[in-house]
Amino acid sequence: MAVPFGPQLKKIDISGGSAETLCTVATVVIGGAWNREGVILFSQPGAENGIFRIAETGGQPVRIIGHNSDEPAPEHPQFLPDGRHFIYSQRLRSGLMAAYLGALDGKSRKLPIDTTSLVEYAPPSGKGAPGHCP
Repeated sequence: MAVPFGPQLKKIDISGGSAETLCTVATVVIGGAWNREGVILFSQPGAENGIFRIAETGGQPVRIIGHNSDEPAPEHPQFLPDGRHFIYSQRLRSGLMAAYLGALDGKSRKLPIDTTSLVEYAPPSGKGAPGHCP
């Protein structure tokens, strides 16, 4: 069996076993997330930059968040509890990181947060407690 050339996105069952190739990607993957409905998000820098989605069963990745190629790529998507929205970071020309809210339908908006580090979602710590983006 021929193995496709290039980096590959793979998954492995938590109980063990062999890694399963989901797809071949253009460049290294920078961050990823997996929701309960079996959607995997990942980001890539370079010519094929953006945030992509793929089914947990594999297939062709689909870019859902793109941007101007003169800017650094969006990175480290993290699903929010609803499984349809996610947050991600993007480095600004100033060197700071900007936080964005994205959706599986490709809509995105900048949040009023500029920081020196990646944005992350912290799940609720107790019943009825809100989640936070530190």
